[in-house]
Amino acid sequence: MNRFLDNIDPSIFTLSAVAIGASLINDFNSFEQNAIGNWFFMVGQYILTNAAQQQLLESRVVGNTFFNNKTNFNNVYDIELLKQAINKINIELDNIKNQKN
Repeated sequence: MNRFLDNIDPSIFTLSAVAIGASLINDFNSFEQNAIGNWFFMVGQYILTNAAQQQLLESRVVGNTFFNNKTNFNNVYDIELLKQAINKINIELDNIKNQKN
């Protein structure tokens, strides 16, 4: 798949998205278009979020090596950082839950 994307001209790549979008709007009402558009948007957000996190991990330098997607988080600092983030998320979720009650 990577070789396929490396060989596509940027203009053609962009134009293909325009062609797909234009072909979908004629056959669907506005509610269906909204649902389809949001679905495509979510797919894109998933890909972008994954890529951003991967770039962040790859940009961290530990000694002379870079993190990559095969890195195991066995560093105590990384584990503690993740635990703190999870605790903050849980606190925020509790706050939101309490505001609705």
